[in-house]
Amino acid sequence: MEQEVNTIFEWNAGNHFVDSDKRMAKGFAWLLNTHKKTLLNSLSTAFHSQTIGGR
Repeated sequence: MEQEVNTIFEWNAGNHFVDSDKRMAKGFAWLLNTHKKTLLNSLSTAFHSQTIGGR
């Protein structure tokens, strides 16, 4: 099954280990900002399923 997947390629100077913490943080920030609505809906659903179930 084929899907269209939006991707971004960013070339960084240095090797795999240069500024890896900053690159990882930038990637997570992009993910959260790009998929904010989907993530919030998923978290809300998970939260409500736990609280409504009496946990």
